[in-house]
Amino acid sequence: MSYSVRDLVAAAKSLIREIGPAELLELREFGCPIIDVREPEEFADGHIPGARSLPQSTLLTKQGTLKPVDEVAQLYQRVGVESGKQVVSYCGSGVYGANSFLALRNLGHKNIAFYDASWDEWSRDPNAKQEISLANYAFDPAHYPAAAG
Repeated sequence: MSYSVRDLVAAAKSLIREIGPAELLELREFGCPIIDVREPEEFADGHIPGARSLPQSTLLTKQGTLKPVDEVAQLYQRVGVESGKQVVSYCGSGVYGANSFLALRNLGHKNIAFYDASWDEWSRDPNAKQEISLANYAFDPAHYPAAAG
């Protein structure tokens, strides 16, 4: 039996519970860990308040496959993900999050929510709160003479 790409995508999507920003905030209020799987520099540039950083690259071997289950389990435990509990994963635009979803499924997690619109949507909302590293946004008035005077 052969499957079309549309069939395969539909089957994959049926396994993923996608949520929006309102549900993410609700889950966070109930203590659900929000996992940002972007790289450390991206996390420092800005992230959803309360999110915990677990770069997707730490989940992968040099060959680009998921690391052994015991190693991945330790990584998630370090950021407060407990077996059998709800977890939300997000990234920049939904791509890196797929690795997190697969890793969590390999660990036996069934209660995974995925904020597919991710940081791309969150960062554009003027009403959404954001945590950023101000060191990444230094402003030197000497470079902008009009602003200095």
